[in-house]
Parts: sequence; structure tokens; C-alpha cells
Amino acid sequence: MAAGEVVGQLNAALAIFTGAARDEERFASLLMVTRIDAAALRAACGDAYILQLRDAIGFVFLQRLLKTALKGKSENADLFAAISLSILHVFSEATAVSATPEYAGMEAVVASVLEAYAQRADPSARAIIADCTHYFLALLQHVPLTEPRARQLLTHMAATLANVAVRANQTALQAAIALAAKVLSDAVLPFAACEPCIEALCVIFLESSDQPKFLAASALVSALERAADVKHTPSIVMSASEQQQQQQQ
Repeated sequence: MAAGEVVGQLNAALAIFTGAARDEERFASLLMVTRIDAAALRAACGDAYILQLRDAIGFVFLQRLLKTALKGKSENADLFAAISLSILHVFSEATAVSATPEYAGMEAVVASVLEAYAQRADPSARAIIADCTHYFLALLQHVPLTEPRARQLLTHMAATLANVAVRANQTALQAAIALAAKVLSDAVLPFAACEPCIEALCVIFLESSDQPKFLAASALVSALERAADVKHTPSIVMSASEQQQQQQQ
């Protein structure tokens, strides 16, 4: 698709949003935005189109959509959550947006959405869980893992992912791996920073009968141990591995 065409589509959608008198019109314009070829926009405009989105849409309406989704009274609740999180996903791709207090200010409502949708295992919920996780990973890029706030975020996400894993949601393993990748991307860390990831992965061990997944999670735990400079395998990992082996015998 030609660069001029996708830029024209974006400008048309944002013109509808900024000129809208009702939330229904604003939501319709966001639907238009999510259907534009993001790769073509990125190629044509770089991060400039993300800044344009942020300036036109902001965060207030996205937060309102997520709160409406949490109430669960609308038949479009899942769609409200999905569209809002899709826009946040785009925002996370530009540091000039994801490093702002406004982006961080979405943390509480996204955490509530993550917890709510962790109770479900349908495809719509899995996609929303993945986008929530992406939001937190983007947020963590700007929070040193040595800070208590990072520990809090990691612990919260690990607990929620463990809850998802119990329901055999395959997204949990993908999200846990992404979270662990963030830990591994930093310098050598104290074990406390890695422990929530390991705990979430252990739950996946115990709930998964899929051998490839088990092996992937085992390898990830080993990598986390090396990153944390841990000389001995933590007891929680040993007990999980032993229990999994016993189940397979």
C-alpha cells in the first residue's frame, strides 16, 4: 500500500476522532485506526505517526473504554478492551510515549483488566492478556529492576500469569518468556528480581503435559538462574521439576 494512502487513512480517522461529539464516534474512529497497515505507516512516518496518534487520542478515552469493559455490562466489552489495548500497544513502540507519566498512569486499569481476563481461557481473553502483558513490559523498560516498583510489577505479573497458567492458557507461557526476556536483557541481577518469573514458570511446569513447553520452560529457568548468579537450583524449581518427572513416569 502506498505511503500516501495509509497516511491519508490515518488523518481521516483522527479527524473523525477529534471532531466527534459522542463516544460511539470516537470508538468507530479507533476501529478505523486499528485496521490501517501499521507496518506501512511505520515505514512512511517512523515514530511520528505514533506521536500523532498520542496527540489526537490521548489516554483519557482509552482509560474510559477499559473501565467500561471491566463493568462487563456491554455486549461489546471485549471489543472495547481489545481496541484500547491495541492503541496502547502502538504507543508502547515509541519511547517518547511509553516513558511518559500519562502512559504509566494507565497501570492500575490495565492491571485490573489483566486480572479480570485471567479468569478466562477463550481466544478473545488470550489476546487481551497478551496486550496487557506487552503494556507492562514496555513500562518496565523505564523502571530500573533494582527499584522496589519494578519488583512490585514483576510480582504482580507473575502472580497473574500463574493464575492464567492454571487454566491451561497457552498465552501464559509466551507472556512469561517475554517477561523473563526483559529480566535477562539487563545486567546480572539479584535472584529476587528473577524469582517471580521462576515461580510463574513452575506453575506452567505442573499444569502442562506438553513436553516441548516443559523443556522450553526448563531451559528458561536455567537461563534465569545464570542471570541471577544462583549457584544452587532453588527448591521451588527442584520440587516442580521432580513433580513433573513423576507425573511423566
